[in-house]
Amino acid sequence: MSEFDEWKNLMKKLKKFTKDECKLMNKSELIKFLLVWQECAHQALDIITKQDDIFNLLGLDEYFEDDNKQYILFTNSKNSDKFQDIKNNKLLIKFSKEYFGHDNTYTINDFDKLCRDTREQLQNKINFEDTELYKILNELKNEVIFIWTGSEFNFLVQVESFEILINNIHRNIIDKNNKINLGYYKEKRK
Repeated sequence: MSEFDEWKNLMKKLKKFTKDECKLMNKSELIKFLLVWQECAHQALDIITKQDDIFNLLGLDEYFEDDNKQYILFTNSKNSDKFQDIKNNKLLIKFSKEYFGHDNTYTINDFDKLCRDTREQLQNKINFEDTELYKILNELKNEVIFIWTGSEFNFLVQVESFEILINNIHRNIIDKNNKINLGYYKEKRK
């Protein structure tokens, strides 16, 4: 059995403990449990750092041809020819299931190019509110939206305000070194 298989088996054993079960443990049992988790994390780190490519280990190696590319996924309650379903995109299906729990989500074809075009428009003194990106995001303001860069799909800042979403995207588009990594949940309606 490989180290990785051993680690996966250990993770399966540890997953059986729920928060409620941990609450029932006395202090010494809980400390022992947490030490096992800590050791497991160290073993996982050792295994991952030995790999030539972490994405190969996670089964994602075929997906990231450009680690600076912007991606978008969103729910869609409107029909629009600007939006495309993700049925033929293994990467977006994988992330859709991760973020939404299903793959009935949509994307914008070549979202990365749309972001680059928007940056160019802003450099040419066009107002952000007049860009195609803003108009599309405005159409999606009542949807759930996830935007991330390359492999940084686990580092999303969660926002609930459309205004904060727009301000963050605008700020990150202006600086070409910045990346957009946001999860947007529509504001709760009264």
